[in-house]
Amino acid sequence: MKNIKITTILILFIGILGFSCSEDEDVDKNASIIGTWTFESLGGDVTVDGTNMYDYLVGLGYPENVATQYKSGYEQLGTQFSGIVITFKADGTFTVGSNTGKYTMSGDNKILTFEDEDPGEEGDSYEVRVLTGSSLTLVVEDEDTEDFNDDDIDEIIKISLEITFKKS
Repeated sequence: MKNIKITTILILFIGILGFSCSEDEDVDKNASIIGTWTFESLGGDVTVDGTNMYDYLVGLGYPENVATQYKSGYEQLGTQFSGIVITFKADGTFTVGSNTGKYTMSGDNKILTFEDEDPGEEGDSYEVRVLTGSSLTLVVEDEDTEDFNDDDIDEIIKISLEITFKKS
């Protein structure tokens, strides 16, 4: 049962990339997203009822090697981003590898939305934490509830990722 719960957390952790909400830290309203951006780093945190995931799991009696599984899932996620290059063009299109699509940037440079290919479907929006002439950080946050410790009370699971790109 414990391995199933950790698997659920890893799936939630990896599956949140389409959701976001956070506050901006360094958004230059005059900076342009147009250009080529290369993945630089991935940072983040997972908490359960305000306690970081590792401490929460160890507190429940999980062995340390099991409690660290979420970290390896996080590291694998960072590895998947390695080498990603995104090019944003002035015509509102972007390219990632051989994939292309459309994007919009809010007038205040705080929300980046990748349009969905299916008409009528909502695209994925990301809050822009940092946008300067050389750095772009997108924030992805999600919150879910689950009875993680089998006490018939849902815990609040919060996941926050910061994906940083450097202008090439």
